[in-house]
Amino acid sequence: MAELERPRPSAPGYVAEVPASAPPLEAPDEADAPSAPPAPVEQAPTAAAAPARRPTTLSAQERREASKPGELYSIIVASEHLESAFIRGSVSNQDYERECNLLLAQFKTLKTGLKDKCPDIRAFASEHGLHCPLAEERLLGTGVAATALFGGTAEGGKESLACFKASEGFITLLDAVKLNLTAADELLPLVRDLQASIVRLLSLDLLG
Repeated sequence: MAELERPRPSAPGYVAEVPASAPPLEAPDEADAPSAPPAPVEQAPTAAAAPARRPTTLSAQERREASKPGELYSIIVASEHLESAFIRGSVSNQDYERECNLLLAQFKTLKTGLKDKCPDIRAFASEHGLHCPLAEERLLGTGVAATALFGGTAEGGKESLACFKASEGFITLLDAVKLNLTAADELLPLVRDLQASIVRLLSLDLLG
């Protein structure tokens, strides 16, 4: 048998066979790769909820007692403004005397009701930042309106002062009753002051 001749590379039309190469290995997709389970997140312990506060309920008597220091503060400030207005001539003598009479009566009533909680009125004013020298002189000093002290003749001034003190005593006693000051040791000094003021009225005939 004749031996087959292997075609030569230089022969025309010869194409060298390229051996088939293996397909490249694809890298595994990271998304498809199994992921490690997430680490557990430690949660901070939550504080126990604070219990709801119950609203404070005050009785009518407790509300009145709590409002007394505020009323005392307002009386001191109002008296200072009234005295300043009287000095400037911004208020008539009649209006000044009427308002001063009312403030003095209210002050004496409150002073009686606060004798245990607030025995020193000047210390109270200083503690609350009040600088009211005119009010302190009127409320804690003379205790009567300036018109009753310095108006008219000597005899007429005494009569006016006595009337002023008597009307002031009535208002003070009435305000004390309205504030439910019913204890004997609270009302008796006010009744005695009123009685003494009435006796000093020269024009009042107590025997007839």
